[in-house]
Amino acid sequence: MKINNSPQPANKLSPLRPVVLFFILCWLLIASAAQASCTITVTPVPQNLGTAAASNVYNSSLNTSGPGGLSCSGLSISLAGTSTVNGTITSTTNGFNLVNTQNATAKIPYTLYGDNTTNYPFKLNTAMDYGPGGLNLLGLLLVGTGGSTTIYTRTSPGANVPAGIYTDTVIITWYARICLLNALGICVSLDPPITGTSTIQINLTVTNNCVINSTPNVQFTSSPLVEQFQSITQSVTLTCTLQAPYKAYFSSGSHFQSPWRRMKGSSTNMLQYNIYHPNTSTVWDSTTPLLANGTGLTQSISYTTTINPNQSEQPQDSYSDSINFTVEY
Repeated sequence: MKINNSPQPANKLSPLRPVVLFFILCWLLIASAAQASCTITVTPVPQNLGTAAASNVYNSSLNTSGPGGLSCSGLSISLAGTSTVNGTITSTTNGFNLVNTQNATAKIPYTLYGDNTTNYPFKLNTAMDYGPGGLNLLGLLLVGTGGSTTIYTRTSPGANVPAGIYTDTVIITWYARICLLNALGICVSLDPPITGTSTIQINLTVTNNCVINSTPNVQFTSSPLVEQFQSITQSVTLTCTLQAPYKAYFSSGSHFQSPWRRMKGSSTNMLQYNIYHPNTSTVWDSTTPLLANGTGLTQSISYTTTINPNQSEQPQDSYSDSINFTVEY
């Protein structure tokens, strides 16, 4: 028996195989290019902070969010780390202030952020990096069905402003370079970087309001005779919107009998008194209100309470009445 140990010739690589692999790679890149894309909206939906009372603007921060103008989709997670997306605020009409459309001196400072924390504020002419070196949100923006950049707006408390419409306009320049292949850490893309600008308007409506801060009780010192009661002068405090006209007055109480308010004892006995505008003999009621304008800060309003010294003597007792202090604006 003869055994043939002669080696068999090796299979030769077909010269067409590298060509086929090259075209498959090209097809995959083209297919990825068709799916991975970014678009820039020139005028996104305005950011509306809604309607807020002036006291809320002064005492707290107002927040809202809206589309930033850049939308991307179709990138794999493995390539998101090598793609680049950033946004730069190149101009703001009022220098990051919401300004009253009728009074340019009335301003509400605000800050724009790249996410819903306060860790990534936008600064003028400084790029906001949405990649691993910054917000690291590319996985959310670019993967699968994709998403849109969101800009978050937050006002700064302490703005004492009148009622009105407040607005600012911001221009953001976007830059997006979408990688279709990560070759040894190098971004490979068939398309040039995407650039463009979005113009975002931010709006807030401020309304008038008044807040009554304190209405202390009036407590007379005990006296055996009505003519010996000393008048009491004290104050209520309120806060009304800057420049807002208002009127303030005291009600006539629960036992009024013209021209006197009356305090009632434990039975049917009544003790006459009235409330006056300070340093005057003018009774303070709804027919003679205080007319004033708000300052946006706490205002102290004085009044004087006097027991009628010329009324008939009343029995020893505790007398009281309940009245309202009203502010209309």
